[in-house]
Amino acid sequence: MAEIRTKSRRDRRREAILGTAGEVFREVGYTAASMSLIAARVGGSKGTLYNYFKSKEELFTAHIQDHCARNAEAIFALPMKGTDIDAVLTGVAERFLQLITSDDGACLFGLLVEARREAGISQAFYQSGPATGVHRLAAFLEQARTAGQIDADDSTVAAEQFLDLCVGNYHLKRLLNLAPLPTDAEVRARAKRVVTMFMRAYGRRCPNGASVKPAKGAGKR
Repeated sequence: MAEIRTKSRRDRRREAILGTAGEVFREVGYTAASMSLIAARVGGSKGTLYNYFKSKEELFTAHIQDHCARNAEAIFALPMKGTDIDAVLTGVAERFLQLITSDDGACLFGLLVEARREAGISQAFYQSGPATGVHRLAAFLEQARTAGQIDADDSTVAAEQFLDLCVGNYHLKRLLNLAPLPTDAEVRARAKRVVTMFMRAYGRRCPNGASVKPAKGAGKR
């Protein structure tokens, strides 16, 4: 029991360090941030910080992985199910667009560009961020394909293309500060266009070109 309590305290301390480190990285950038600065902000010694993370690179990597895990749950977790594929994909597109066009998303991308020389950081971000998103979306699209809702030879490729449609050119404009933060209405409108384009490419169709409606109850277990 004491061991469980100790582990819980350690986990809470680690989460606090990650939260504070994230604030420091966003304020001063990856290069200017130091373990001494982060330790001072956390309120402990640098030696204590090193008990949790062996280097700034390891700490930043852990922060990125934690950040990506939270975003993946928010974007690709339930309700990633249901027979109304348009509604599910629209929800995914809206949540994904809100993330990548947000000020926080732009800041994180800037930090990753700054730390790009650290190959381990880039790899950790890709695997815990984009790759995880593609994997989760591909799993849903594969279920939709099995249920006869879409016609895709490769669900992973289809998932990649869906997210690429979401990113579009607007993401670059936001990163360069050439476009304002989109309103909720603009995000919904863009998400709807993305789903429309995606379903034109992958939606099941009758010989006369009309969209195929999945049978009632299709996809339910």
